[in-house]
Amino acid sequence: MAGLPATAPLVSKGGIHALTVSLAAELGAHDIRVNAVAPGFIRTPLFGDGDERAAAGLALLDRVGEVADTTAAVLHLIDATFTTGHILPVDGGFVAGRVV
Repeated sequence: MAGLPATAPLVSKGGIHALTVSLAAELGAHDIRVNAVAPGFIRTPLFGDGDERAAAGLALLDRVGEVADTTAAVLHLIDATFTTGHILPVDGGFVAGRVV
């Protein structure tokens, strides 16, 4: 994980953010909600043991996420009928940990 180029992922995340907010603004008048989920490190077969431990240490919850964590966030946004234009981080506090 260390030393991976960050430009492409950062640009794509910025594009998703802009697209989510723009579509929410355009489609809100039609009662269409647009939200996004921003997953952090989620356990997949691509993770090696060392990578998983390193990723877990970056999150405030000190673990990597499970697919079920992302699924729960999506289901929440489906039920949240007064929420639009929101980017929901599912990252175990990774972003919040960068602030404090």
